[in-house]
Amino acid sequence: PKISPIEKQEIHQRKLDLSQQLRALSSQKRLTECLQLYSSPSHDELRDAHHGSIVVDCCARCGDVIEAEGVVIGMLQGGAARQQQESNAYFWNESSVGNHYKRVPIQAWTAL
Repeated sequence: PKISPIEKQEIHQRKLDLSQQLRALSSQKRLTECLQLYSSPSHDELRDAHHGSIVVDCCARCGDVIEAEGVVIGMLQGGAARQQQESNAYFWNESSVGNHYKRVPIQAWTAL
């Protein structure tokens, strides 16, 4: 089913709102709330690599590298998040099958 321009705009706005909420939590070092918001099933349709990078940034700010690695692993395993990307702006070249690390947003690796 084709999405109408109005629906696209609403989805885009919801993604922006989620980004803003995650950034606020990250800047306040509120890791638990940030992880809960990110992993909420209500955001399954919205979540993308940019949101994951914000959460990794929050983990880095809070000094929790294990949780950050978990988010990155989740991005590697979660094909849905990659499919939602409209362009490869957040990724290195995905054509290299053997290089799974290249499917992770550059921002996520930088935060780690």
